[in-house]
Amino acid sequence: MIVKEGMANGRLAGPHAPDVLRAVAEETGLGCDAVALATILRQPWAGVVLSGAATVAQLSSNLHAAVVDLDEDRLARLAALTEEPAAYWQRRGRLPWH
Repeated sequence: MIVKEGMANGRLAGPHAPDVLRAVAEETGLGCDAVALATILRQPWAGVVLSGAATVAQLSSNLHAAVVDLDEDRLARLAALTEEPAAYWQRRGRLPWH
């Protein structure tokens, strides 16, 4: 499966990131983007994960996903962010394009 919205259209980046994602990012010393992408990369169904990076700085940060240390506790906390596809796309459809 190809994951094309790994950053949930920006909702998992920087100031828009949920508290639990920001907390795990702080614990790892990496960005919310790297933690979000690392979580997706650990899913057995994720064959390709597209970051959506638009700048060199975003790409550089995204590449840290390969080295994020996500133990069972962190993964369990992040699992609370999972949305059903229909709910995700309904919410996504209400977002403005930038």
